[in-house]
Amino acid sequence: MFQDVTDDDDDAELKRTVLLGYTDVDASSSRALLGIDMRLEYHSFKVPSLQDHQFLPACIRSIRAKPREQEFQAFQILNCKYEEFSAVIVNTSVPGTHCHLVANTILDLCAKSPFTEKIIFLASLKLDLPSSLQQSRMFEVAWNTDPVTSSPTLPADTKICDSFFSTFSQFAQVEKIPVIYFISQGQRALFGQASSFDGSLQNIATFQSELNNLTRLRFDQDLSNSLIFQGLPGKETAPDWIYE
Repeated sequence: MFQDVTDDDDDAELKRTVLLGYTDVDASSSRALLGIDMRLEYHSFKVPSLQDHQFLPACIRSIRAKPREQEFQAFQILNCKYEEFSAVIVNTSVPGTHCHLVANTILDLCAKSPFTEKIIFLASLKLDLPSSLQQSRMFEVAWNTDPVTSSPTLPADTKICDSFFSTFSQFAQVEKIPVIYFISQGQRALFGQASSFDGSLQNIATFQSELNNLTRLRFDQDLSNSLIFQGLPGKETAPDWIYE
């Protein structure tokens, strides 16, 4: 894995397609994108209204970063050096009361880039689905653009209880931004590395396989699976306010 290290936030110009992941119900979308195995440039981004708050990375490496790598940040950008893709990763748990600030910051980053055309948003969600859809591994929902896979779509009346997902989706819809949602069924993540018990192992593999088929980007699945979800001190699962 060859990667370029930079800490200059002002240089973080997003590419044509933005891959968005966050600390969802099982932290699989963030872990999937943190495993991008391309020539990368590391950046972090700041949320202006939250600079007085301390946000710790939700997922960290299980072994020390190599010389040409970096430790992952709470608000991470991974720019592919030669391909037209940027990964924007909210690698931290954001309380529901602050989700609008983070969503606005990400949309502002996209708006300021002269290249960004669409967003592919990965999310693992706790879903109450009809029995006919229970076995589906992934769903696709396309807003202001055409679908890119043959995956089923979610029923229009699906209830989603996820503050960041709902807030970002509302803002993006108002702005008429082309967004493709890759959505998997998830349950609360266990502390530690990805597991088949909580489904995070399977969801990481699903996201990376779909993205590889669509974009030809490579992913280091071993890295993603080895990342440690830290949760909160004294908690064995993700904090409750992720699901507000």
